[in-house]
Amino acid sequence: MLTSSGLHLSNMKHSEQFHRALECHLSGKYDEAERMYRSILKAHPGHSGAHHYIGLIHLQRGELRQAAGSMQMSIQCKPDQADTLCNLGYCLNLMGSYKDAIEACTESLRLDQSNPSAWTNLGNAQRSIGQPDDALTSFKQALVLAPDDPRQHYNLANALLDLSNLEEAEVCFKRCLSIDDSIPEAHNNLSACLVRLGSFQLALVHASRAIDLSPAYPEAWNNKGLALSEIGHHQEALTCYTKAIEISPEYAEAWGNRSSALDYLGLYQESLDCSVRALAMNPEIDFLLGQVISGKLRICDWKGLGNLRSRLKSDIKVGKRACVPLTALGLIDDPYLLRTCAESYTKAKLPFDLVQPTPRVFQSAPSKKKVRLAYFSMDFRDHPVAHLIAGVIEHHCRDQFEVIGISYGVNTRDGMRTRLETAFDRFLDVRELSGKEIAALSRDLCVDIAIDLAGYTQDSRPEIFASRAAPIQINYLGFPGTMGAKFMDYIIVDPIVVPRQEYEAYSEKLLCLPNSYQANDNKREAAGRCPTRGELGLPESSFVFCCFNNNWKILPEIFDCWMRILKSVEGSVLWLLESNSTASSNLQREAQARGINPRRLVFAKRVEHSHHLARHRVADLFLDTSPYNAHTSASDSLWMGLPVLTLEGRSFAGRVAQSLLISLGINNLVAKNIREYESMAIELAMQPGKLTEIKRVISQNVTRAPLFKTSHFAKNIEQAYLQAIDMQRKRPPPM
Repeated sequence: MLTSSGLHLSNMKHSEQFHRALECHLSGKYDEAERMYRSILKAHPGHSGAHHYIGLIHLQRGELRQAAGSMQMSIQCKPDQADTLCNLGYCLNLMGSYKDAIEACTESLRLDQSNPSAWTNLGNAQRSIGQPDDALTSFKQALVLAPDDPRQHYNLANALLDLSNLEEAEVCFKRCLSIDDSIPEAHNNLSACLVRLGSFQLALVHASRAIDLSPAYPEAWNNKGLALSEIGHHQEALTCYTKAIEISPEYAEAWGNRSSALDYLGLYQESLDCSVRALAMNPEIDFLLGQVISGKLRICDWKGLGNLRSRLKSDIKVGKRACVPLTALGLIDDPYLLRTCAESYTKAKLPFDLVQPTPRVFQSAPSKKKVRLAYFSMDFRDHPVAHLIAGVIEHHCRDQFEVIGISYGVNTRDGMRTRLETAFDRFLDVRELSGKEIAALSRDLCVDIAIDLAGYTQDSRPEIFASRAAPIQINYLGFPGTMGAKFMDYIIVDPIVVPRQEYEAYSEKLLCLPNSYQANDNKREAAGRCPTRGELGLPESSFVFCCFNNNWKILPEIFDCWMRILKSVEGSVLWLLESNSTASSNLQREAQARGINPRRLVFAKRVEHSHHLARHRVADLFLDTSPYNAHTSASDSLWMGLPVLTLEGRSFAGRVAQSLLISLGINNLVAKNIREYESMAIELAMQPGKLTEIKRVISQNVTRAPLFKTSHFAKNIEQAYLQAIDMQRKRPPPM
């Protein structure tokens, strides 16, 4: 029995009979030792030592109640036994009686403060009832008393991990393993710590080592899967999660992570099944409720969605970790509630001990040197964000700015990747580095302003900015909402997406551009040949409504409206982007349930961007979604002369299409509510002359209005960057 386990054996002198019993006990002859202890008790019922050691035998057999009873009898016989109180505390911890364990350990320490096991048991109990600061103090005291015991470093590391002091926890885990490299739990928990720090390759090493030491260790298989997922090896991660579940079938976290891996692999129904199963096992897992809802939206499975959404909103209001911010944008149109959601996520995922002191401040006018901008993204490829930002990168004034691209995504070697590598003054591929290492690299490059193009979207790396990549850090373009993070200094907006009266819904300070906040590239080119309607599966003479938003943005209430529109416009069809075949089938089923022939829903396959642009020419009217609008898809449509009918939302994500339309000089395609939206769509379909006039104005304004003037937009955003620098220079120095 090791002291580090929390048990403590007395060194007191005993009678010869008791000494023989103790020898049997220590040699593993528990039955014989117990008989001898009980023989002693027959003669001496108040023999505290015999009661104590019978309790230890019960404990070794896993008979916790009997063990606690025997130890309590020992204490009744002799109350001032620090060792017995210590071991009782250990036993009570195993039973889950944490408050009683604290009482026993506190009394043990009153009698003898030099026992590291008592401090360990006290810390474990405090940690179990949610007193991490007290546990930290107890574990530190245990470590002072037993500095060479690896388990004491391990316990301290766990307490630091509870408090999200990740860097200190990493150091303690490594100290533990430097003393004894054969502790699988230490390797496993270090792996979990490293995943949170963004050191995914090293996390993989330690999870694998834990498995080598203990092959039937489900948590280690789970953590190995997490590390593999973070480096994009989703099939291998799936294998790890499956192994964890084989070992422990009721392991809810592994079921939830298996769901995520299946989602990445495009197996959406299987993914949803796993997340539903995980939620049934443990509804308290962070963000799992949102994961279930996201899975349902991905395949347009709306059964029970209303109740789940109501539950989600209630949970977010009370501060529960119910949903990742990206999923919330598609469900909630309240910017203040979205801020609460983002802040809960940030607190859970990005502990503030990562934040480094601001490396530099601007003490002199920025005109004395070029301002060094760095754009960070995983999507410098054929992706909507890249299609929007590429022209701006090319139009930045090189007399005043040096522009760096920092890519942590896969090198797809497509045309957009090549274009961007050329557009930046310097382009760095950092996907093999941890978030902390990327931030350090940025500081070494003396980046003045770091622009995060991803926010809280899929595969983003916000830990880079939590580690402070630059004196000024800006949330822009990829994530249309607040990040709720102290480390993000600014967000770029416009007067439409964020009206002044709602500035308090954003944790960042706001940099407000004069026209639309959204960058646009006036070099985007459509394919020369436009397919015919017949080639696209569309009727030649019918009115074609379309929506090229991702299917997960479609909610039942907007779909209900679309079906009423189709009923009112005879022969019309709704042309949708096909996100996945399951979603298409479910949408057709939902149409039929509303009395619409499912063949009136036509699905467009994903094609190369220039061909996608070209096919806009055969549609008549784009119907937008809410509360998450069309963003890049709206600007693509307007660029091709296709009118976009949108709803005015409250949140940033729900006002983007309105911002684009107003920047293009089109004010009459924004509906105030769903009823107005429906009547406007029907009216435009029934009055072709009115729609033709709107198309004429769009075609005329594409070359005149601010929306697609890329060079003009670049100047506006540069002024915003200089404004941020000016505000930074005027800040008072830190105390």
